[in-house]
Amino acid sequence: SIHDEILNNFIETGKTKFTNNNRIVPALCANRLLKKIKMHIKLVPHLENGLSVFAVMKLIDKDQRLMLVSRDGVVEAFSETLANDLRLERFLPEASIYGIRQRDSNL
Repeated sequence: SIHDEILNNFIETGKTKFTNNNRIVPALCANRLLKKIKMHIKLVPHLENGLSVFAVMKLIDKDQRLMLVSRDGVVEAFSETLANDLRLERFLPEASIYGIRQRDSNL
């Protein structure tokens, strides 16, 4: 994944463009839905453990239409708004960040 590539590059080179900047990125939530977040990452030297990574994240723009597609074209995840627009409600998890949703048992 791109996440792993970024981490491996940082471990190998010690250089990164992702620290001390605010980034807007998609986040895959525990309920398998995509959300758009603002993230700030800070690297802090730690005397006992070497280096600590701190990330502050904030949910933004609840009504975004997002889709995560793997490099080989497989749809990995999507946002609740996109699912509703494309009538993919049956693929949504039963609970979302916005509360419990009822599934139609006929789908």
